[in-house]
Amino acid sequence: MDNTFKRYIHFPPQQFSLTKLFIYIFIIYLFGVLIRLILFYQAGQIGPLWNGSDPIAIWTPDAGRYGFYAKEILAGVELPFRDDYLLGHLIAFVSGVFHLSLDWTMVLLPIFIAPLIAIPMVMIGTSIRQPVLGLLSALVAVSGTFFYMRTYIGYMDTDGVNLFLIMMGIAWIIKGFEHKSLFYTFLGALALLLFGWWYHSAPIINLLIVLTALVYLFLYHRKNKTMLGGFILLVLAIAPAAVLVKLVIIVLFYIFFSVLNRYEKVDHRFYWILLSIGFVAALFLVHPDQYIHRAVAYLTPANEKVFSGKGITYHYLNDLKFVSEVGGVDLWTAYAPLFISVIYVLIATGGYLIMLAAYPLMLLTLPLMILGYMSTWAGLRFAMYATPVLAFGFVYLLFLFKNILLKRYERSRYVHRLPYYGTTLVLLLMIYNIFAFNTSAAMGLQFYSWDKALLKSFSKNLSKKDTIVTWWDYGWPLWYYTGYNNTLTDNGSHGGPDSHLVAQILLSDDPYFTANAARYISHYRPPSNSAGAGFTLPKLAKDHNLTKLFKSFHQQKKISLPGEEGNVYIILHQNMLSYIGILMKYAYWDFRRGEYKAMPLYDVTPVTRPFSHNYSLLEGYSYILDSSDGMVVDANGNKTPVNTLMIAQNNTRKESFSFHNSSNMNLLDAKGLLLWMNKKAYNAFYIQAMLLDVYDHKLFEKVGETGRMKIFRVKRAKE
Repeated sequence: MDNTFKRYIHFPPQQFSLTKLFIYIFIIYLFGVLIRLILFYQAGQIGPLWNGSDPIAIWTPDAGRYGFYAKEILAGVELPFRDDYLLGHLIAFVSGVFHLSLDWTMVLLPIFIAPLIAIPMVMIGTSIRQPVLGLLSALVAVSGTFFYMRTYIGYMDTDGVNLFLIMMGIAWIIKGFEHKSLFYTFLGALALLLFGWWYHSAPIINLLIVLTALVYLFLYHRKNKTMLGGFILLVLAIAPAAVLVKLVIIVLFYIFFSVLNRYEKVDHRFYWILLSIGFVAALFLVHPDQYIHRAVAYLTPANEKVFSGKGITYHYLNDLKFVSEVGGVDLWTAYAPLFISVIYVLIATGGYLIMLAAYPLMLLTLPLMILGYMSTWAGLRFAMYATPVLAFGFVYLLFLFKNILLKRYERSRYVHRLPYYGTTLVLLLMIYNIFAFNTSAAMGLQFYSWDKALLKSFSKNLSKKDTIVTWWDYGWPLWYYTGYNNTLTDNGSHGGPDSHLVAQILLSDDPYFTANAARYISHYRPPSNSAGAGFTLPKLAKDHNLTKLFKSFHQQKKISLPGEEGNVYIILHQNMLSYIGILMKYAYWDFRRGEYKAMPLYDVTPVTRPFSHNYSLLEGYSYILDSSDGMVVDANGNKTPVNTLMIAQNNTRKESFSFHNSSNMNLLDAKGLLLWMNKKAYNAFYIQAMLLDVYDHKLFEKVGETGRMKIFRVKRAKE
């Protein structure tokens, strides 16, 4: 590298006392907490977010799962200490130690975990002799939009701890490589080991970190035996073995290398031989799927999957195609004006690339940038990983501009303060994003105080033998509020092939099909689970032709199920309206042919001018009903006759108007929406029961409702 260019991009070492570092880290941590308490303050003004003195705990579906595990642990149930349950153990521990209710713990814990990333970021800054740069970068990162969206109040998920553990691992590795210290690299290996234990998708991320470390060593320190020994510890940390086994092996190898490094006759070639032997052994003993299967699932999800039974192959939709996290907000999307966010990402990325040239140790943070950019294809959850490196890149660029300008404006105090001014501006952008996001976060909960009260009352009569049939989005939250994990589908498994039958249950225009199918699949759910089958339909397919089985549910009588135990409940929610198109795709999918059947006509648009007896037009965003002639006019001026206009209010029929009896199309005004449907879609169980309160009382009993949800019990054969 040209010396003149290097003098510009590589800064003189910054001096900062250890005491000041600790003080500033604490201040940044407090800033990260306070920035998240903004939403807590806003939520305090919204009554439905509170149940007496306790907040509504479930702000995201995943929180329901981990909160349920915490409830089980506090009740004395022994759950394993491994990835899927560790957050439940942490929640239960914090709740017990601080004598907080689970609701309060679930809401507050994420905001105290998230700002911990300031610690490894400052460690990285000190390792490259730029502690001030590390401090300012940490200040930006703790309020970073992408990270905030995964760590706000009530967002009880693994993400906050994920990024902290990854950053700690990278920070210790950087420190170990900078000081050529086997001990620091050993600590980095322990951090990766802990991350692998904590998070089920850690293997591919850990592999990226280790491969990046290998590239760095090969480029800069291929003959340093201390660093090569430390790299072997990193490899052992990500090996596919039990966590305790790996811990013992890492400690033993650390002791072995510490002793071995004292002998000068043992040089770097010995370590490369060990690595070569390990690589060859891995080729025979380790399957790549152990590391890449989850990455492949997110990056290239198949359109459909298959199972078979009785010589018949059945096709079902891959649920990852419909999960918002896989295709939601990416690195280029935020809540500020889009061009500002894009400019920030581009500038920060450019600064980061220059920083890699100036400080090769920063190459070890490259996996975070790769993960962030993967969000373009893999979805929202990956965007947050780029937050720290984007912060480093942006703040580094501010220091670079300061150094360049000082060549001409050496005495300007404004130039000397440029990094602080620039950091303030980007913080304002992040805070703007936070305020813009908070509204949607607070108003996007699935269950509010009145819903919680209903579910609490409902759970008093619930037992483990009962089954709840609903769409997968409500699975884990229902676990938490009812205290039972007896939903047919949930937010983790998504129901797999079972979701197709669940969708048909919700959208069938035959109430006998809805009742019979719900009872049947619920009746066989426990045997399927106990037999080790993840889903019910593949188990049933071994003994039944599923096409014929589904047709049998249409018989106009209640089916008889020998030994039927427990009640079956169907829970409907108004938010299902927002993705009823997805439900239709599941409901009208042909299992045998692997293609869509003819779907009923359906469209929805927001109401822009509500119905009035004094005005003939009912106006929606995409189409308008002229009640004077019963015709719907779309944006292109096309007219379609309407059979019936139904006005719904408070989830029941208010009034209706008939126009053209020969038309197959109906219009429903409900929940601020205009639903344009043919008769098959209009008569769907969900539409009729949820929005109009119309259902067959011989088959269903309504056991509870709020303005947002209804609960029905499916009556048994002899009731």
